[in-house]
Amino acid sequence: MKDSLTLLQFKSPWQGRSGFDRYSMDVATGTLTQTKRAKTKKLLRKGQKNIDGLVLFPTWPTRKGLVVTADGDCLNLTEVVRGRPDLASDPICTTDSDFRSEIVERLLYRNFTFSDGSTQMTFSDLSARLVAAQRTPYEVFPTPDFSPFARLAGIIANEDAHAKLISDLNKGRFDYPRWSDPMRKTFKRRTSVVSHS
Repeated sequence: MKDSLTLLQFKSPWQGRSGFDRYSMDVATGTLTQTKRAKTKKLLRKGQKNIDGLVLFPTWPTRKGLVVTADGDCLNLTEVVRGRPDLASDPICTTDSDFRSEIVERLLYRNFTFSDGSTQMTFSDLSARLVAAQRTPYEVFPTPDFSPFARLAGIIANEDAHAKLISDLNKGRFDYPRWSDPMRKTFKRRTSVVSHS
């Protein structure tokens, strides 16, 4: 087993304009250390190798993050609290029979919830919204896949995409364009549940 894992920050397309951070995670202590930044043009052209997993951070208002790693035929979701993955709690496995993901609409952001029946992780992300007076309604309320959390939920909900992401991470690779753009026709799209409140 590795002493540390290399994680790439999974961002929405507009978040990644300045580059994509890479982190080293100590598997014993959970310490996350930013190592270097992958340049956007390079990432869009050839993707990244030697990637053990992904880390997601919302724009606002939640400061918690999410680490995604592959384990066999499952994606493990581990919550990041105060900058450190919570290794004391069991991760949520996306192939668990009780696994559920949910997107709930809020005024200026969306809530994203992942649960396995006993553990629940909820994140609020402003990156699902682009608020400005000159924007069209579509831009203010973009597609549910705009946030990296929603994109992850969409990947998990699609059986083929889910299996492909697990396979890619098990091989230590991540092709950002395939996984970030919800309009790419790499896989047949399936509708995920969206709750409104």
